[in-house]
Amino acid sequence: MAVCAGGFGSAKVKVTTLQGLPEAADAPDSSLVVKLLFGGRTKRTTLVPQAGSEAQVNCVVQFPVSQAQAALEVEVLRISEAGEEASLGKAPVEIGGSAKQTLSVALPEPNIGEVGLEVEYDFKEVSDPTENSLGKLELEVVKAKALPAEELADIPVTSYVAVELGPFSAKTKTVKESANPFYNALYEYEIFDLEDECQFAVCDDSGKVVGRCSLTVDFTDSKGAKAAEWLRLNLEGASAGEESTSSEAPNNAEIFVRYKFTPKKKKAAEGDKKAVDEDDIDLGYVPVITGEIGFIPDIRFYVWQSLLEDRSFRNRVVAKILQSFTKKEKKAMGMVELPYSSMDDLIENGWKCKTRLRLFNKFRTCAHQFVVDGSVVVSPEEEQKLWQNWKKYAVMRQEIAKDFKVEKALKELYNVVMLGGSENPETERKGKGEKRITKKTHAIFCQHLYRAFVPDLSGKLARKIAAEDFNRYDAEACENSENHFLFVKLLKDFAGFWCETLTEFEYRTFLNSIMPVLANAYADTTKVSADDPKKAKRGSKVP
Repeated sequence: MAVCAGGFGSAKVKVTTLQGLPEAADAPDSSLVVKLLFGGRTKRTTLVPQAGSEAQVNCVVQFPVSQAQAALEVEVLRISEAGEEASLGKAPVEIGGSAKQTLSVALPEPNIGEVGLEVEYDFKEVSDPTENSLGKLELEVVKAKALPAEELADIPVTSYVAVELGPFSAKTKTVKESANPFYNALYEYEIFDLEDECQFAVCDDSGKVVGRCSLTVDFTDSKGAKAAEWLRLNLEGASAGEESTSSEAPNNAEIFVRYKFTPKKKKAAEGDKKAVDEDDIDLGYVPVITGEIGFIPDIRFYVWQSLLEDRSFRNRVVAKILQSFTKKEKKAMGMVELPYSSMDDLIENGWKCKTRLRLFNKFRTCAHQFVVDGSVVVSPEEEQKLWQNWKKYAVMRQEIAKDFKVEKALKELYNVVMLGGSENPETERKGKGEKRITKKTHAIFCQHLYRAFVPDLSGKLARKIAAEDFNRYDAEACENSENHFLFVKLLKDFAGFWCETLTEFEYRTFLNSIMPVLANAYADTTKVSADDPKKAKRGSKVP
């Protein structure tokens, strides 16, 4: 992952005036713009008209900084009415320190002039600069299509894509002689500047640019951004009016990219109860399994086994929860405490669960405490501690999923979902084909799984939470990706959360225990007509 190094801060640069510049006698309607290059990023001021040899700019630009002092390059450009640019000169200047600076940057001969600047430079040494990032951008350069043939030859071009984002740059692999190459390059960047833009240049094997394009991502959206796009290439030569040697129309050349921006979560203040309301837990480190055979917790409850197999336990937990959690309502005599009318009412309005992770965290906390002392309510601090431990061991269990016995159990469940549990998957696949994991089938399978672990959860709310999970965690071009990866990811998420040890035996036992649930879900999907979306909302009840 590409990140800044050393520290973090910001440089606010105000361009105030331009003085002593040569007048444009041959272009009286031209304008001026100041281009600033700092830390690998280029920014421009707004256009200002030139009045004689002077101009008032008063434009502010801001850069993220990673050093206590660095060079700023200042260049003045004259823009004609037709949009053509001409440089009037450029000069470097060192900026840094904590005090506000007022500078006058002299341009070199022959166009002697001065640029007035006011600089506010704020920098602090930090151990981890990524703490100050806006979030993480995952960028995938997938493929291109309709690239023009090589010049003076009737063969497809050998190409790669050069990627630039702010100060960061990278190159994909080089693909030989293909008009429709697959690059399949994935990059991760920490974002520090809202104005950063992804620049792409398709180049031949000599480094000559074939075409360029750019991608703008909204880094201000607190919910993040995710998309897959075809970007039209502006071909070099063809865009300048030169005759193209390609048999394809010049404007058919495109590259396909996917991106996902995940904004940085704001840290809750110490003692802020909202910290407990986060859907996910950020451990701040990656736990590693040691050389020990497995982790055996001090108290091992196997809550998941009781929920799946003990109807009496399920009923007692639900009754205790509805008895213990109350809400305030306004009555004639004033505000009164009333119990929630149903688990749906509590889950949706009391716990405010929108995703499976929060739903399972809240319900498992109650069931865990019920086994400990017969109650179902814990303090926010204790709840957070439990969630932290579950997250820690869920991450560590990712290694267990690589065990060949666990992989076999996952494949068996996959066959149940995709092929109805056929004993001969290859024959079944040839006869009927695999079932697609669409948003509709995803909702049906998740409805059964969620209700298997959370008693009295209605099918309607289960599907609502499944839809949110699909949008937030599972979608990612689901219908165009391999089913295996999506559904196996879901199964690993479930096992990683509910299991309690670091042993492959419990992992496999858990997977085998949910096989009947998935078999019922498969039967339910076969009843739903692909042409009738209303039927997708009705599913068989899970006991």
